[in-house]
This record gives sequence, structure tokens and C-alpha cells, in this order.
Amino acid sequence: MKPLNITNNLASLLVKYIAIHEIESQGALLDKLKRHHAGEALDYGLWCQYLAELSHCTGRHTLGIELGELAEAEHGGILAYLVSSCETLGDALVHFTRYQSLLYGDEALVESKANNILIRWQPEVASSIGTQISDEVLIVGLVCFIKRLVGHLIELPKVGFIHPRPSYYSAYCEHLGNDLKFGGKELTVEFPVKDLSLKIKNPEPALKDILQQQAEALLLKGNESNDRFYQEVGRSGRDGRASQSLVIFQYADLTTAKKVNESTLIGIELGLKRWNSLFGHRSNSHDSSVVNIANMHDGIDRQSKTNESWNWRTLLLMQRSGLINIEFKCPETPPQWNEKLKEMGDNEFHYFSKGDIYKKLLEKFPDEKENIHEVLMPTPIDGKFGPSLTKSMLNFLLPVDENKPLVTQISSYLKDEAKLYNKIGFDLVINDGDMGSNVLAKRRNITSLFVTNQFKPKLWKSRMYFKPALEFVAKQISKASKILVADSEPPFTMCEYNLNFTKEAREKVIYVGHFANVKKIEKTEKSDLEKLVSDSVYGYWMRTGNKSTNDGTGERYEEAFHQSEMKNEKRIVSHARNDSSIDRVLDKDGNEYSISEAYEKKIDWIQIDKGFLSEQEKNTVVDCCKYSVVNGSHTVMGEILGSHAKPIIGIPIYDEHTNQIEWAKEKKLGLFAQNRVQIVGAVKEMYESYEELTDSVREFSRNFNGNGVNNTAKIVSEILEDKK
Repeated sequence: MKPLNITNNLASLLVKYIAIHEIESQGALLDKLKRHHAGEALDYGLWCQYLAELSHCTGRHTLGIELGELAEAEHGGILAYLVSSCETLGDALVHFTRYQSLLYGDEALVESKANNILIRWQPEVASSIGTQISDEVLIVGLVCFIKRLVGHLIELPKVGFIHPRPSYYSAYCEHLGNDLKFGGKELTVEFPVKDLSLKIKNPEPALKDILQQQAEALLLKGNESNDRFYQEVGRSGRDGRASQSLVIFQYADLTTAKKVNESTLIGIELGLKRWNSLFGHRSNSHDSSVVNIANMHDGIDRQSKTNESWNWRTLLLMQRSGLINIEFKCPETPPQWNEKLKEMGDNEFHYFSKGDIYKKLLEKFPDEKENIHEVLMPTPIDGKFGPSLTKSMLNFLLPVDENKPLVTQISSYLKDEAKLYNKIGFDLVINDGDMGSNVLAKRRNITSLFVTNQFKPKLWKSRMYFKPALEFVAKQISKASKILVADSEPPFTMCEYNLNFTKEAREKVIYVGHFANVKKIEKTEKSDLEKLVSDSVYGYWMRTGNKSTNDGTGERYEEAFHQSEMKNEKRIVSHARNDSSIDRVLDKDGNEYSISEAYEKKIDWIQIDKGFLSEQEKNTVVDCCKYSVVNGSHTVMGEILGSHAKPIIGIPIYDEHTNQIEWAKEKKLGLFAQNRVQIVGAVKEMYESYEELTDSVREFSRNFNGNGVNNTAKIVSEILEDKK
């Protein structure tokens, strides 16, 4: 096996750590480290031994993460200075992968994967505590260094480790996010392609050329393996450069060099063929050309990911040869579905809704009022604490609370909607719960997409009389061309118990992902609320839904808060109302303050009530809370469990909620409660089972798909393009 070396500059990283933490017991290790001079090679096995030694002495499980966070350019040697001199993150990663063996052992393997650039390292030595810490230093150091280069937070990469998930998993999440895998066969890191265009703060183009020449010379000097020499010999003449390697000649070298060079995967003829086909089918945009990476030349008879990969390689080789420049543009993630659809070109869009949503559509698209239609779709009748089952059942045939009989309502709104269908002539209909529209589309042979998180919900014993109604609803949903489930794929489908697809319907199902809010927020100065809750252990209690649902939830909360067991349980209550008058802080003695007043006086609070949280406040509150109390809403549960990885206590209002909370309970993502006794018991159990719950929630969060908006928009776009 060839020797595996790293840069000696990393030895100074350990020296720095020992000095900062004043670890006097490591005098012997310090002497060893100081014998290594910068610029020389350090045996990888010795490096792992040093790390294991330091870990044993300090007892710090997070040593590798702490070292990675501490790493500066000086510890990365010439490679760190080279990538710092680049102009963009994409250019920096190209140079990092090309010369990273100068820093850290063997070569990194690079490939494109969907919308990401994948960098991977194959293990060369047996796994040990030293190699685990070494991997942590490499990955955390790389991510932290990149953050400093671009001057702001980037979208955290996907990372895969070889070692099992450690007990200090949360420390990984702080620097690397939640998209982590453990126990793999390779060490991997994936960066989004859209981030490659990010500018580096202080590029040095002139210095970059000098450093690159020096890096090339070092690669060929002998600080690398013989494989590099063989690659150079095999490459000789292939790119117009002669081999510059100078070693003692052995006849065995000829065999290896010949083997390396006997297979030409992209020669001049094939490369030119691919390029001519790509360029010949280009589209022009301003001062550049856009090529389709999925393009097939006349020697390809079917589309495949392999073809796309070789097109990518052809373009990258041409860029490295200076023939073309590849420009990566960072696409903006749309805040909502409507905006995404508007980007699809000169298609005409019509919107059907009622109530507050109808008013919001008018405000959002003031120039398109003719395309915004008020359709009075029937909905359940509100009771005191949510929908009234009795009133809604009576309303089926009788007028109730100024609502016409449900049969009359359905007939009326279908007639109104049918007139618009006949007048406009749609190419595509997208329904979010409107079964009537789904039926109209079916009758007119219009492609329809039905977006839902319900099909045939599981019924509890007392509700079996609803079964005929569910069968009817499922039959109408099945008339859609495609059924788009706004959830992650099984086994991470939160609404699983609300689906229960028939065989016919299952063939039409696409799991597009949750319609999560993925818009990045420009952070501003922390509010008094954010400052007040810092370093506190609390639960986040959410009041959501319409007025009756919101009020009913609030009453249940207050009943629980008045129990003696809750007197020391800190909580933040979001009333989900844009009402500035709801601004209250309670201390343990029942004294009331405003939020700003409580912060100024440093009040030891027990309860905070806020009418409406800003996006920044909400993110801060949820990220810092111990758990969240929700009513079981699909959207809210997705946000809490998936986006923020927090366990829940679910207090259901609807049967839909019950099913989703029961699912979460079975998956050990949260707890179920219905009354004040159960709520108090659930809070107690939350602390007793917290470690088990958080482990399950983190696993769920890593597999959470929140790209429902983009994925749905892509499906819509493809359908419309096909129709054109």
C-alpha cells in the first residue's frame, strides 16, 4: 500500500489548540509536534495517533469539531492560500479538489450529482478514534473555512461520514446542519451547484497564478504517491503537455503507464461530437449561450444520467483547457407557488378561491383581477371549538346559520365554475382540495393535478358512519390525472394514516414534498423577544387555525397552565393573530409586563404571549425551544418536525390531526394529548423521553422533503411545455 501523507502545517493546529486550552500535561506531545516543519509531509498514521493522544488526554468527544472550527489558512498551507485567492466558490472548489492531496492524503473524487457537486474520499486505513477525529477536522474545517471565504452563511452541504453516529451528534448540526449520514463506505460532502457562483471576499488573481504553479510543482516533487507519476506518464501528450515527472526509471513503470493510458474515454473526436451537438442545440441568453446538459448526440439512442454526466465532463474539460467559460447562476427560491408559476413564461394563470385568500390574491396581483375568481366552495360550519359536526350534518339537507343546504351550495358553485371552464378553456387544472373542479376537468378531458394530504383517512371506531362519505370523496379525487401528495416519500410520510390509496389511485401518486417555507430570511438585529428568551428552557405553544379553532386551542392551553405541575414550566404562546395588543409577559407571581419592559428589567418570566411572531422571531423561538405544542396541522407539523427538528406534543382538533399525531407518536416523534390531564402528563413525559424523541426527530428531519413548491412547479412546467 502506498504511503498516505498530509501537510505538516496541520501539526501547528494541534499546537495552537494545546496553547489556547493551556493543556500542561501535553508537553511530550508538543515536543513531537514541534519537530515537524511546515511544508514537509506528515505520515497520516502518525497524525491519527497524535489526535487520539490529545483526545484521550482532554476527554473531549468533540475534539475534531473544535479543531476544524479553529483551522485557519496557515494550517492548510499552500492549498488554503490558493483557494483564498480564487474569485468564486466554484473556482475555489475546483482548485481544492485538484490539489487537496497536498493538504490531506490521497486524491478526492469529484462528480456531479443532480443539483450538487459531490466530493468523496475512499478510506485508505482502518477506522479508529484517530481517523474519526481526522475526518471531523477535514469536513468541519472545510465548511467553516468556506463560510469565512464568502463572508456569510452558505447553504449547508450534505455530509456523509464513515463512522457511526456519535452521542454528540448535536455538535455536528451546529456547523454542518441536519443533512448528515453516518456509517457509510466513503467520506462525502455535497455542495449545491447554485452556490458555486458566490464571490470570495478578497480574491488575488495575480497571486493565484503563482500559487497554482507552485502547487503543480509540489504535486510532481515527490510529496505524492507513485500513482500521481503514473497518471502523469499516462496523460503525457493527451492534453498537449509532456510529462514533467522525474523519477528513477524502472521497466515496471512502463507497464503501469501503458495500462493507465490504453483507454481513452473522451478523445478528441468524441469530445468534439458532444460539444458540436450541445452547441448546435443551444439557446442564446444576453451575451452567453445556454446548452441543455441532457442533450443527446446522434450516437445516443436513449436518455440517461450517464449521458448527462459525460456532457458535464466534456464541458468541464473544455473549461480547464480555456476554450469556454462556464457560468453558474444562483437561482432564487420562490417564496410561494404562485410566484414560481409566474416564472414559467407567457402562460396565462387563473386563480379560484374565496374569503381572505381571495382578498390576498387581489392584493398580490392587482393587474390580474380579471383572472382571479371568487368561487364559494362549501366548508364545514364552525362551532365553539372548531367545526361543528352536528351543524354540518344538518346542513347537508337543511339551511343552518344562514348557510343554504349543502346540496344547493355544491350545485350552485359547480355551475359557476363550469361557466368559467367553458369560457376560458384551460390546458391544466391544479386543485388543492377542490373535488368539484377535479370532476369538471375530468368531464372536459383536461389534465388535472390534485394536491392533497388526504384520500381515505383512517376512521376511529366512533366515526365509522363517515365511511360512505369517504368512499365518495376518494372516488372524486381518483378522477385526477395525477395525485400530488404534499409530503415526503414513505416511510417518512407524515399523513400516511390519512391516505390509504386504492390500487387505481396509487398508480397516479407522486410524493412531491411538503410545501415548506424555504425562503431565506435576511437577519436583522434581534428583537427584545429574542433577547428575552435566550438561554431559557421553554415550550413553544402554537395557536393556529380559524377563530373557533384558535379560541378552542387557547382554552385548553390555559386549563393546562393553571395546573400546579405547570407552575415552573416556561412557555411562549403564539396566538397567530396580527394583533399588536397581545404583548404580555407573566412572572411566577402573576405580575404582567410588556415584552420590552420584561427584557429591560430582566424579569424571570414564566409565560410570554405574542399575537404575531415575525419570521425571524419564529425561527429563533422554534430553534431554541425544548418542544412545540401543536394542533396536528400537516403544515405546522412539517415545519416543526422537518425544518426545525423539534419533538411535538399534539392536541388534535380534527380527525386529520388525530391521524397525524398518532403517526408521529408511533414513530417516536412526539406525544399525544387531548385534555388538561394528558397535556400535563405529556409535558412530564417529554423530559423523561427527550433523548429518544430527539434522536427520532433528527432522523426524520434528515429525510424531510420540504421542496413541494418547486417540485410541483416543475411538474406543472413540464406538462405545459409538452402541450406547447
